[in-house]
Amino acid sequence: MSILWQLAEKVYFSAFVDDADGIDLDKVAKNIGKTRKGPEKSRGAVTIDGTEGVTIPADFIVGTQNDVIFKPTEAVTIDDTGEAVVEIEAVKSGVEGNVPANTITKIITPIAGINQVTNNEPTHGGRDAETDAELRERYYQSGGAIAGAATTDGVRATLLEVPGVRAAITIQNTSMEVDNEGRPPKSIHCYVLGGKPEDIANAILSSKAGGIETYGSETETVKDLSGQEQVIKFSFAEVVPVYIRMTIRRSTKYPLDGDGRIRTALVRYIGGEDADGVIYSGLAMKENVVYYQLTKVAGIDGVDDLDLEVSTDGTNWNKNSIEIASNQKAETSHENVVINYA
Repeated sequence: MSILWQLAEKVYFSAFVDDADGIDLDKVAKNIGKTRKGPEKSRGAVTIDGTEGVTIPADFIVGTQNDVIFKPTEAVTIDDTGEAVVEIEAVKSGVEGNVPANTITKIITPIAGINQVTNNEPTHGGRDAETDAELRERYYQSGGAIAGAATTDGVRATLLEVPGVRAAITIQNTSMEVDNEGRPPKSIHCYVLGGKPEDIANAILSSKAGGIETYGSETETVKDLSGQEQVIKFSFAEVVPVYIRMTIRRSTKYPLDGDGRIRTALVRYIGGEDADGVIYSGLAMKENVVYYQLTKVAGIDGVDDLDLEVSTDGTNWNKNSIEIASNQKAETSHENVVINYA
């Protein structure tokens, strides 16, 4: 009988975003037009040395010594310097495609006139399918607004569905006058972090109300369902870099990977790229970096005491919260978090 009651309880709670998991959470999210984001492929660039005039085809394959495979996104010809910089994408989706600099050195499909290849920078952007926790966080970010609804919240919710978009905000001018930011009367201004311009423009077109003008520094022309061209404007968000340096006093409970855990916790909270190349959304746009919250996030088991400072330029440090404007988004990375021991 107890098993039956447990099953009934699970069925009941599966209707709530806080308690649902797996396919049940997918169904709850679908109620507001959200779907779980699938895995994404890592991207980057390689420098290829070879003979001038040799064309590197789009099916040219390179990889690491551990057989993480990449292909060019388009064909490129080696110029008179004897080299070409080629944009690449991992063949398989997932975090394993995020590889360090100078590790893509294997030419898998040899071509006459191509001598060597290397990536001077790490590849990034590869990620596994969205976890339950990440889907819930995106649900909360949208405030429960229905993606596709012709409201500012609906436009924002739709933008958060775009692959690669980590944050978005929509500001409207409801007056009949140009506002103090230069927005035309009866217009919306979308600020977006991440994503491809064409995908962003299509998302705005599909969710904004008809007859409402768009405004911003970026301009894209996309077609509506009838095939007519529509000009969509928006702006990319301004990133506010966050640097953190801290001195901790450890107890015997401090784990061997404690430094990594602290860095990951801070990156997940603020948003940015972790050591494995995964990019976390973290704080929403316009959301301040609260100093007290940072000390809580960093205080993992085994940390007896900590002294933490923040900076936006890596030079001037303080113990204050960082204010973020409506067109800004705070971002950090594992490299921006420095840990010392007392």
